[in-house]
Amino acid sequence: MKGGAFAVIKVIEPKAQYWGRLIEISPAGVIFRGIEVTMIERYKYQIGKDDCEVFPETLFVPSRRLLCIALDENQGTVPSVIDSIRSYTGLHDDEIMGPNTHI
Repeated sequence: MKGGAFAVIKVIEPKAQYWGRLIEISPAGVIFRGIEVTMIERYKYQIGKDDCEVFPETLFVPSRRLLCIALDENQGTVPSVIDSIRSYTGLHDDEIMGPNTHI
């Protein structure tokens, strides 16, 4: 895994799951830009609209809080989250995650 890939990140203390784009992975932790997994569908349908309610955040998660990182990949005929959003919106990756995705 490397920066630029889309992934699901599971963290502890507090327990949470995020979907987004990896910016940097290091022994200290992970920097990524994303949203909570529970907001994916809402985010998908609001991208490009004037009345947005969900916005990606750039976060650093220290290694001690990381439970796992799973790449956002197609599973057979089921598209990945990013492929689904690309297909629905017609946007490119940088447009989907907004500014500051490359620190």
